[in-house]
This record gives sequence, structure tokens and C-alpha cells, in this order.
Amino acid sequence: MEDNEYILEMSSISKSFSGVKALDDVSFKVKKGDIHALLGANGAGKSTLMKILSGILHPDPGSGDILLDGERTVLSNPSDAQRKGISIVFQELAVLRDLSVLENIFLNREIVRGGFYNWGEMRKRARAIMEDLGIDYDLNTKVADMSIAQQQMVEITKAVSTQVKVLILDEPTSSLAEAETLILFDMIRKLKSRGVTIIYISHRLDEIFELCEMATILRDGKFIFTKPLSEVTAAELASTMIGREINSEFPRRKRQPSEDVILQLNNMTGRSRFSNISLELRRGEILGLAGLVGSGRTELGRAVYGEFPLASGTIIYEGKETVIRSSDKALSLGIAYATEDRKYDGILARRPVVENICLASLENYKKAGLFLSRQKESEAAAKEISALDIKVRGQDQEIQTLSGGNQQKVCLSKWLLVNPKILIFDEPTRGIDVGAKAEFYHIICDLADSGTSIIMISSEETELIGLCDRIVVLREGKKVTEMTPYPGCLDELSHYMFGLEYTKKDVEGTSHGSN
Repeated sequence: MEDNEYILEMSSISKSFSGVKALDDVSFKVKKGDIHALLGANGAGKSTLMKILSGILHPDPGSGDILLDGERTVLSNPSDAQRKGISIVFQELAVLRDLSVLENIFLNREIVRGGFYNWGEMRKRARAIMEDLGIDYDLNTKVADMSIAQQQMVEITKAVSTQVKVLILDEPTSSLAEAETLILFDMIRKLKSRGVTIIYISHRLDEIFELCEMATILRDGKFIFTKPLSEVTAAELASTMIGREINSEFPRRKRQPSEDVILQLNNMTGRSRFSNISLELRRGEILGLAGLVGSGRTELGRAVYGEFPLASGTIIYEGKETVIRSSDKALSLGIAYATEDRKYDGILARRPVVENICLASLENYKKAGLFLSRQKESEAAAKEISALDIKVRGQDQEIQTLSGGNQQKVCLSKWLLVNPKILIFDEPTRGIDVGAKAEFYHIICDLADSGTSIIMISSEETELIGLCDRIVVLREGKKVTEMTPYPGCLDELSHYMFGLEYTKKDVEGTSHGSN
């Protein structure tokens, strides 16, 4: 096979942080016009390798070479990488939320004529790109007012506007429902047809087999193999990534939920995002909220947590009508919320792991006045790091240097330390590898078995069916139905989410979550 078939070749790349090797002599090459999967468990080195490719990080001195279109290249910084045709869309989006869609697309690349920004030309080019990609957003919309899925489309539009040759997509569907995923897949195929090479990072193996031709696996910072996907199975990929066999079954619940209702929502209406929603949550129950992006799931969860204003409706908590207008009030009642967007409001990126773990439970570590006992914080953090198997070099490591899955575990540990009565999970397994997902599923079920009530918002229908005792389906801000999941109910759930009529078949079963 001739070298000129490859648009990208990375050879013998190593990268160390504080003496710990994140990448150890890794080689990676991609053919022109391919959609190439880069796979591995959280912490395998995928993000580090791609940050080197996009100019954010640099290899260890004397380590390896990068060839682009057959020519050796040095990628000094992200702008340099973009000029050479390499763009990346991270799972943790880099949009500026207070700017408009148009301002984000041309950020630091504004078109200037006569010393002034030529907004007309930028608008024209942005519309042409979006039309070509099959999306249509108001260019004046403030990005903060868009869903995570829409923000991601803005990032991809920005990347494509740079005359991209190699586009890196890091967990691009982690916050997308099925409809949005189909739009993204169509966009990716259009880019491929125009000769763009895609490096696709995902933990969803069904997507890998649908989109990609080749797959490269990293494990523990080392190259394992590159193979055509036609030569491997999903099970082989999963076990190779983790280094052991994966039990993909959802855990069986040890206890049934109580009949005691801990939370009751009556005719809840929140601005224009949801209206007249009523539901009940029982002690020890896992209640799923299903729906497409924009259905109001997240806003409803945030309203229970006091972070989304209600226009009308009542909350009955432990038998008493309760007003919750702030997260402080929610936490004082024993209600915690694990956010979907950990980068924006889930972590303190530049602070150490120990501070992030103890952040929500600081009252437990006071020793005198306003002073905190570092020893107590360290002891609490050590227990959580051990219990959740969080991969860290030490408690003082900045959380932003952890892999996405380990950041997610730190977010979870923060809320476990407050011993909540109700824990709201918003996309709890977003961007987490198959092994870590199985761990999270066990944690969620163990919490419910211990009496904690769970509200679980997820875009993965199989996850909701496998874990939840009941599922409430929302569509366009309204409650469509409430169902008890049963084996084979994916078709029914999907029909309700998409607003289609569904004729019940003669299928009987019980909730997976309560088996």
C-alpha cells in the first residue's frame, strides 16, 4: 500500500505528564477520505493523541513524527493546525456561550474589509455552509440559549468553515437523541463525499460499525491494533479496549421501590420549555425522563433542583408543599443534581480533584470558624477515589487533566458525599466507555436499592429501558405518556418520543430495573 494513500501518519508519539506516560510510542495513520474510528477506554490516551494532532499539546522532546499529506509537519498551536486543515470538535464544547452563532463560527477568523468586520459576507458564507450541511439556525441566536446538541452543530459548522482536511469528532453523539444523531450522520457522510477525512471517537460501537471503515484501539497509552471493521466484532472491540471480557447486561435490582411517594409534581409549567407536567417519584425508584433534545427533560430536572424558574405548578416533597427557588434550598432538602454539561457547571476545571470531590459537602470538613480540615477532606476524597476507582495521579491533580470518564466519576462522588434522598442524573454516562458504563449502572442500582430516589435523564433509550422502574416520555415540553419498561419495548418508546401513533402489541413483561 503506497504511503500517499494516507493523509495522516503519526509515528512513535510519546507524551508524559509529571513523569507519568499518557502516550507510550503510539503510531496512528489514517487514509484519505476515510471515517476512521479511534477507540479506547477512558484514560487510554485518545484525547491526548488528538490534542497533539490539533496543536494543543506537543509530544515529548525527541518523540516521533507527524506527516500530513506525506510531508513532515510541526503543529505549533491550534491556529497552526487549523491553517494546515486540521480541526477538532471536543466532547466538552468550546463555544463562547455569550456570543451569537455567527460570532462563534468566525471567532478569530473574522472577515475584515476597510478596517471593519464584514458581517454581510460572514453571514452569507455561514448560511451557505449550514445549507450544505443540512442545518438551519438563526445566526443571531445567542449560543447560551441553544441546546448542547445545537451548540455541537455550531462547532462543526465552525470547523468546516476553515477548509478542513481532517476533522476530529470526539464523542459527537454523546448528548444527541436519535433524530439529531441521524442529522449528524448525514452531515458526516456529506463531508466524506467531499473528501474530508474524519477521525471519529465514540464509545457507542453501533455507531462505529455504521459509519467507519477502520478502527484503531489504544489501551493504557499504548497502541494495540488497527484493523478493518469488517474483520472484528463489537464484542472483540469492547474486550480489547478494556482488556477483559465485558458483561453488557444491566444489573438486577435487589429491592423493589417503596410505595411511599417522596416527590410529587403537579401541573408544573416552566416558561416556554415545559407545561402542565405531573408525575410522582417513589423512594428507591429509578424514574426515567425520555424525549428528544428540546423536549424539556433537562429544564424539568433543573426546576426540581431550583435552577429553572416555574411559571406555575406545585412541588410536594415528603408530603408537604415546598417552594424550591435555589440549589441551596434543594440541597438542604436532600435533592442533588448531576449536570449534563460538566465542563460548564459540573467541575472547577483548574482546581484539584480533592476540592472538586468535597465541594458540595464543605460543612462536613469545618474545624473552626471558616477554616477547613484538609485532613478530613483528604480522607473523604480518598474513600470516593477508591470506591469509584477514579484514575488519578494524586488528589492534588487538576481535574481538567483527567479523562472525561474520570471527571464524570468525580462529579458523581461530589453528590454522593451529601447523602441525597433524591439524585437527578442528567446524561450520566455521556462520553463514558463501556466498562465505566457498567460500573455506573451498578452504582445507580445500588443507590436505588439503598433507598435513594433517582430521576434519570438520558438520550440512550436502551439505558432507560434497562435501568428504570418507570419512564415518563416528554415531547415539545408536554408529558406524552408514562410506561413501565418491558423486554422489547424500544419500538413503543421510540414511537412516543417521535410523536407517532403506537398500537400496542401483545407483549408482556416487567421492568428490567426491577427484575
